[in-house]
Amino acid sequence: MTEQQLKQLKEWWEDYAAGYFESATGSGMIRLKYHHTKRVAEESDRICDALGLTMEARNLAHAIAILHDTGRFEQSARYGTFNDRLSENHALLGLREIEAGGILDTLFPEDAGIIRDAVANHNRRTIADGLDERTLFFSRLIRDADKLDISHVF
Repeated sequence: MTEQQLKQLKEWWEDYAAGYFESATGSGMIRLKYHHTKRVAEESDRICDALGLTMEARNLAHAIAILHDTGRFEQSARYGTFNDRLSENHALLGLREIEAGGILDTLFPEDAGIIRDAVANHNRRTIADGLDERTLFFSRLIRDADKLDISHVF
């Protein structure tokens, strides 16, 4: 993923998230997830640095981190909860929101596929079988970055 593609993706996500800040319902919850996402992206960057990943791989990991909880915004607005059991799977909801926004259409097809799979798997108990090695790597990376931030919160 190029720097320009990452920049466009981040701008799209910032605009998307900002659209939920005005909602009277759950604005505190929205801000919580907004800041969580930013911290997960920072955790992802630290992991990438420690592993010595290329800039392209780092950009892809950062994009996944930015998009991983996109569904939480609509989940909060629609259902008033972050509980998937009381609403719906926020990863799949997020993928629908991402697809509707068309942001993945501007990416290399391989990168877009990795993002879809990593977002879909970030909250599963176990990562789906059958993923190629690269997709599995990024799926594990986002899960680790997400859990690192959650562990700091608790």
